[in-house]
This record gives sequence, C-alpha cells and structure tokens, in this order.
Amino acid sequence: MSGALRIRRASPGPAAAGVEPRPPSEYIERLVKLIPTEIIGLYLGGKAAIQTRYIDFHTPAVGAPSQDPPVLGPNEDVAWVGWTAICFFALLAVRAWATKQNDKPQWSAVLIAAVSYLIWVYSFGDVFHLVMGIWDPLPATLLVLVWTFAVPVFYRGDPDAPPVAAKKAAEAAAPAKAARA
Repeated sequence: MSGALRIRRASPGPAAAGVEPRPPSEYIERLVKLIPTEIIGLYLGGKAAIQTRYIDFHTPAVGAPSQDPPVLGPNEDVAWVGWTAICFFALLAVRAWATKQNDKPQWSAVLIAAVSYLIWVYSFGDVFHLVMGIWDPLPATLLVLVWTFAVPVFYRGDPDAPPVAAKKAAEAAAPAKAARA
C-alpha cells in the first residue's frame, strides 16, 4: 500500500482556468484523511477500559457532592497518561507508514493528524481534566469544530505527482531514448 492516506493537491486543469469549480469531494477527501479515526477509535476503546476499571472512584455515594476534579484511583493517572501517549505514538507510526510514498512519509499530514488527535483527546476531557486539571468543555468543543472544518480548507497536500510505477518506467525509458538519439 503506497500512500493510502497521502494527500495530493489537485492538478491544475479546467478548474484552474476558471472553467469548472473544484468538486467538494476534494475537501471531503482531505477531511477524512486528516482526522485520525483509526487512533481515535483505539483511544476510545482504552478509555472505556480505564473508566470501567476506576468507576468506583468516580461514582459519588448517595447524597455526597461530586468532586471536581474527581479523586483519582490508584495509578489512574498513569493509566490515562500512558494510554494517551501509547495512542499518540501509534498514530505517528501508522500515519508515517500510511502516507509513505517513495519511502518518504508526508510529515505535514502526520503532524496535522497528531494535532487533530490531541485536540480530540482534549475535547473528551480525560487526561486533561482528570490528571492535568486544564479542561474546559466549551473551548474544547469549539476547538474541535473549528479545527476539523478549517484544516482541510487550508492544507492542500502535495502537488500531484505521477504514480510511482509510471515514474520508474519513465526513468527506465530515458536512457534508451538517449541511446537512440
């Protein structure tokens, strides 16, 4: 699989000449490729396991006021920080591999996916609320909405490049053409 999540800039054609507007599918494609759903899904699975493990520490007794931030269970901070970090490094590895073309990852897309992941994790609260105490639901929600909408508008990806096989075939044919001339 060569660069399945690689983002390519549309080649200039009739749309660039003003003949036909670009289809919205280019925006949707970038949107889908820049949100690391595979890692967010992985994170949510681990989040459910951590919450289940420590549920007794976050369920207040009848009539007792809830604590904000809640008291953490033993090693719960390690679980949240560790799971967030494991998913972050998994994202870097998966995205570097999935955007690779000619043995070069598309680092700009990997970086945007990493920032997207951190913004999504912040929006859930979790490690930011329970461990760091720096979560606010309103800015968290607005940040997810603005980031998710805006990044595909501004990030266009790499300029279109010929497919790897066609490029290699052209390179192989060049010496033969030069020899005939």
